[in-house]
Amino acid sequence: MKCSKVTQPSLETVRGTSPRTQPTGQKRSIPVSTGPEPVEAGQFTVLVRKAQAAPDVRRDLVEQVKAEIRAGDYETPERIRIAVERLAEDLRAA
Repeated sequence: MKCSKVTQPSLETVRGTSPRTQPTGQKRSIPVSTGPEPVEAGQFTVLVRKAQAAPDVRRDLVEQVKAEIRAGDYETPERIRIAVERLAEDLRAA
């Protein structure tokens, strides 16, 4: 899967007040991505707000898992069994 870089438009571009143009007062559709499904400026704002409202990363859990991986304790037979079962379920569903 190829991911394309998404860049945020400038505030002037979103508001339609670029030095090259005068504000029109009309709603404009400004593509933010050149990928197969472009995200318009309004949709981009909604996505950014959702991301900002998302809960913080559980840093304590991340650090615990990192420590287990470094110590060689993360890959247990039980975890491997669960991963294999989930993979098999995904393959059967496909």
